[in-house]
Amino acid sequence: MPPPVKLLLSSMVLFNIGFYLVVPFLAVHLSDDLGFATRSAR
Repeated sequence: MPPPVKLLLSSMVLFNIGFYLVVPFLAVHLSDDLGFATRSAR
């Protein structure tokens, strides 16, 4: 494979891994802490 193609594929794979690691954390964080955030804002 040429180096630009290898770089593109590796960056896509790393982005997908990071994205799917962050999404469940964000879902739990927002669903658990949203009520706390709105309560503390008042």
